[in-house]
Amino acid sequence: MVENVKEQIDVMVKLQEIETRRSETKVDLDKISGQINALDSQLAGFEKEMQEKEMALKELDKEYRAYESDLEENLTRLEKSKEKLESVKNNKEYQSMLKEIDDIKIRNSQIEDKMIECLNTIDEAEKNIDVMKNEYSEVAQKIKIEKEDIYKQIEHGKNKLEDLQKEWDIVSQSARSDLMKHYTELKEKIKGNVVASVKNAVCEGCHMNIPPQMYNELQRFDSLKYCPFCQRLIYWKG
Repeated sequence: MVENVKEQIDVMVKLQEIETRRSETKVDLDKISGQINALDSQLAGFEKEMQEKEMALKELDKEYRAYESDLEENLTRLEKSKEKLESVKNNKEYQSMLKEIDDIKIRNSQIEDKMIECLNTIDEAEKNIDVMKNEYSEVAQKIKIEKEDIYKQIEHGKNKLEDLQKEWDIVSQSARSDLMKHYTELKEKIKGNVVASVKNAVCEGCHMNIPPQMYNELQRFDSLKYCPFCQRLIYWKG
C-alpha cells in the first residue's frame, strides 16, 4: 500500500477519474437504451395503425355482406310480389302491387349503389393497407439494423464498465482504508466529486476559501487535508 501523501492523493484522483468515466458510461448506456425504447415505440405505433386499418376493412366487409343479404332478401320479395301480381283480381289491388314492386326496385337500386360505394371504399382500403405493409417491412428492417448497431454499442459499454471496475479494483488496493471509507461515505452524501483540487486557496469542490495556514500546509504535501466546508479530500493543484 502506498503511504506517501502525494502518491495517496494521486491514487484517489485516479479513482475519481475512473468513477467519472464509469458514471459517464452508465449515462451513455441509459441514453442508448432509450433509443431502443424509442425505436420499439415507433414500430409499435406503426403496427397499431395498421391493425386499426385492418379492423376498419373488416367492418367494411361486414357492411358489404349486410347489403348483400338485404339485396337477396328484397329480390326474393320482388319475385313473390310479381307472382302475386298475376293473381290479383281488381284494379286497386293491381295498382297496390305495382307500387310495392316499384318500392322494392327503388330500395334494391339504393342498396346496389351503397354496395358499389362500399366496394370502392374496400378497394381503396386494401390498396392503402398493401402500401402500409410494404412501408412497415422497410421500417422494420431499418429498425432491426439500427437496433443491432445499438446492441453492439451496449455490449461495448458493458465491456467498458467491466474494464473500469477491474481498473478500480486494482487502483483501490493502493489506497488507505481510511481514505476509501471517507470516499465512500462522502460519495453517498454529496453530488459530484469527492476529491477536489485547490487553486488560489479556493476549494474547487465547494468554491470556498480555505484558511491560509491550511493552504500553505497543502502545498507541502506533508499530510492529507479535508476541506473544512465540504469535507472533500483536497490537494494543491500547483
